[in-house]
Amino acid sequence: MSRPIMSTLIDLIHGFSLVATLLLALGIGVTAALALLFKPLLVGCARAAALAVRLYFAPKRAGLEL
Repeated sequence: MSRPIMSTLIDLIHGFSLVATLLLALGIGVTAALALLFKPLLVGCARAAALAVRLYFAPKRAGLEL
């Protein structure tokens, strides 16, 4: 039989140390900062991918024919 979920969550919370929590927060912060820094690049890549899919499936409707 499995353990109750609440007991598992409490064990997980007790297992966290201050250093692990700080490293997790630092990792989340660095990821958010990089996402903000490279947001124009990410938006450009997403738009290019959408254009490539649109051209592949409906080249006449996109206004460009190969």
